[in-house]
Amino acid sequence: MTYRFTEGAATAKALVNDYLKWDIPTRIMAFRSHWGLDDSRLPTPEHFHMYEPPAIDHWPMLITVQFGTSRIERIDYFDGINPVFRCTYNMRTYLWVKQDTPEEATETRDRLTAVLRSAFLDTPSFHRFTDNAERGIYGVLLDENTLREEYSDVTYVKGNRVVSGAYLGYSLMLDEAVMRTPASQNLEEIVVSYDAGGAPLADISKNVFTQHVDG
Repeated sequence: MTYRFTEGAATAKALVNDYLKWDIPTRIMAFRSHWGLDDSRLPTPEHFHMYEPPAIDHWPMLITVQFGTSRIERIDYFDGINPVFRCTYNMRTYLWVKQDTPEEATETRDRLTAVLRSAFLDTPSFHRFTDNAERGIYGVLLDENTLREEYSDVTYVKGNRVVSGAYLGYSLMLDEAVMRTPASQNLEEIVVSYDAGGAPLADISKNVFTQHVDG
């Protein structure tokens, strides 16, 4: 099995964000048909971010962020010398919607949250997108047992509009390899000859660690 190098939170967020951009538009069309709704009551998110923007000015908007790691566990070795760690990232995907009335804002928020939940719990689709040899991505797992949802109150904004939000929290596990430089590239072979009375006693080979300091 091939593993990715250590890439950290940036890759964790990008995997989720790219998956949602790929999956949500098609999934929403299926849910509109299932619920008998049009795109005004179940709109497709316009923006997908991996950071908290200074202003939320497009609706609906999805924001995926990472809040830390809860566990880093060594699980394997790659090429016999490079340790592989399963890194568990604590993630959140925020959803923001805006509608004309509190009833509409609440309904849109709740239904879009259900669509997001469906996407996160659709493990085959998630793996079909993330476990892609051409992208060099392997060893990705969204722990469905950690999925949770929180909902905000509605807020009235200018223009007699109503804003509401929610977030889904979950753990995302990535298998990441720490690539070590072979010791032979860091060690210098030094041969020392000892003699007594002009006669060589032994040739001793010692490996000496060399450190390079800039400046």
